[in-house]
Amino acid sequence: MTPALRSLGKRAILDFINALTLDDIKVLETHFGNEITLTKVNYNLVSNYSCLLDDAEEILSEVEGFVDFTVYRDKDHLYISHWR
Repeated sequence: MTPALRSLGKRAILDFINALTLDDIKVLETHFGNEITLTKVNYNLVSNYSCLLDDAEEILSEVEGFVDFTVYRDKDHLYISHWR
């Protein structure tokens, strides 16, 4: 398998897992006979947020896995970009 196809395959698996609904998980639990816990993966390199200035603390407390960020303020609105 070529390296390009390998990364495409990994991306397809992540897309499949992220698209699963609760009904899909119940079907898989029935099929395998075990409880399945699924945590969605954010595999984006950049995430952008837009919020009111008063809500910035709540938005920033929910962000995980992004070390670098930039912030832009326009009056009472705050724009935040995070990247890995």
